Amino acid sequence: MTNVHIPYLERFTIEAMAMNLVNATFGKDAVHEPCIIDIHYLAEFQLNATIDYHRLSTDDTILGLSVLRDGKVNTFGPRGGKRRVQLSENTIVLDSKALADSPECRERFTVAHECGHLHLHKKCFEHTNSVLAPIQEHRVDPLDGCEMPQKYASSAEWQANQFGAALLMPQPAFRLAFKDLAPGGWFSIEDQSEKEDIVQALADLFGVSRQSVAIRIDTLKLAA
Repeated sequence: MTNVHIPYLERFTIEAMAMNLVNATFGKDAVHEPCIIDIHYLAEFQLNATIDYHRLSTDDTILGLSVLRDGKVNTFGPRGGKRRVQLSENTIVLDSKALADSPECRERFTVAHECGHLHLHKKCFEHTNSVLAPIQEHRVDPLDGCEMPQKYASSAEWQANQFGAALLMPQPAFRLAFKDLAPGGWFSIEDQSEKEDIVQALADLFGVSRQSVAIRIDTLKLAA
């Protein structure tokens, strides 16, 4: 992978960029009212992306990739044999086998993450021959969370995770839903099972995993 400078982006900048994209695609209600964002529609009709499916690894470690320019990409056949396939610019490639036994929210976050690469990082690679957005050492599985230490703010993977979370859980809508469910604040709730019910309710409202909700609560300092 060619060494490429990824500009430092503060989380609030990424949040604003994601909210603008949601607003441009679905209108302001989607930013301010809790709903399940149709992330596939946003990818296809706002970012002009194509969703495609190929086997990306033999051990299910790669859930998705972003194709930055027309070119050939390494994939695998049903028996594990390597295949080179020609893919078009702005293709989001998902590994359907790796996602097969996962909840729908896993694919949704994977698509949102790859939208982050296409929206935030494509121009960074214009001067290179790179076909794919980077898979860096700080990659985070969608179900393991979307927040990383701020020292990784120049990491393409950290940025894409932040962007994906902000797409699926726009900050105004998430804050509103949290306030409705926990009007007295997080620490006013002593019953752990009640907190778990709130996390589940938020996960259902936004079509994401419980872990992503928990991290979003922490990221937005709603439990502070």
